[in-house]
Amino acid sequence: MKFSYSRIVLGLTFELIDFRIMNFDLLPDVVGYLLVMWGAYRLSGGNRVFLIAWLAAAVQLLPACGELFGHRIEVPLLGSETFKTPQLAEAALKTLVEAAMLAGICAGIRASAAKRGLRGLAEAARTRWRIVVVMDGALLLLLPFLLNTTKNSWEFFFLLLAVAAFLAHFSIVFLVNRAGREGHDDSEEASGPGQQ
Repeated sequence: MKFSYSRIVLGLTFELIDFRIMNFDLLPDVVGYLLVMWGAYRLSGGNRVFLIAWLAAAVQLLPACGELFGHRIEVPLLGSETFKTPQLAEAALKTLVEAAMLAGICAGIRASAAKRGLRGLAEAARTRWRIVVVMDGALLLLLPFLLNTTKNSWEFFFLLLAVAAFLAHFSIVFLVNRAGREGHDDSEEASGPGQQ
């Protein structure tokens, strides 16, 4: 697998999986976003679409740094509290920027695969992206309903949808891994845009 794709695989894994011991994240998101930025920037030398992923990962760096100091942007899946507008707005914005990052990755892989005649990989990238859009769209549609009710009435549905969205996002890790194995040449791994 090419090194730039490996960086994105590792970065997405850091970003998607929270492994905490006594409230300390062993896989900090900030490291994940930096790895995604590094890999996407290198790949953008052969395909500028990857710059979308780079920019979206860069936007998420500041909130990720905040998480290192205790400010977490999340909607807890369990509990009966009523949510407030700022909390849900933050979660919605994070979902949108995350979706943009995954869109940049999928679009970059699809364009690179199409250029090389790898139809199966190009179709897989498009399919994975469509699934992410459906899952994230459903979550975004559900969020406003949490303003007017306690979460107990939505808990099972929200948990099911969140797990499905996580699996859709994590499927991108396997897509990037596949892209790294299927015939991408070294010209894509230039130092950045316009530097072959």
